[in-house]
Amino acid sequence: LALLACFVAGCKHNDGTQVASWALVDPNERHPIMVSKQPSTLSLHVPRGASGLSPSQRSDVVDFASRYRASDAGNSRLVISAPGGSNNEVAAMNAVQDVRDLLMDAGFSENSIAVEAYHGSGHEPPIRISYMRYVAEGPAASARPPWRCWPARGPRW
Repeated sequence: LALLACFVAGCKHNDGTQVASWALVDPNERHPIMVSKQPSTLSLHVPRGASGLSPSQRSDVVDFASRYRASDAGNSRLVISAPGGSNNEVAAMNAVQDVRDLLMDAGFSENSIAVEAYHGSGHEPPIRISYMRYVAEGPAASARPPWRCWPARGPRW
């Protein structure tokens, strides 16, 4: 009976002390996950004199559009950025038309595609197709408590 009393008394031990870091912070502050928008971009290099996209570039555009559809859920637009004032400006505009045609054939509406120009510096600046996607990021490993970084066999004292 005395052994049972010691066992029960051992289960109900509360001296009122708590670890401050656990009591003052809710789980969202202990394990923060930041959600932000980041661009997802496909760059297509179009040489001067090209009449449009190459077959491999067409395939890249179709794959990129499929990834956009799978991950976006209508939260952003596809933006086609074309270089202006560069050596390959005419070829780039032909390629932009190919990109628009591919996207329209894939079922994208005019409202979901935007075309904009940027000042192309360098020899042959690329066409860029981009959209904003949501990205979740956890804390860096150095920000974790030390007990999280110990090897699986436990701490060495």
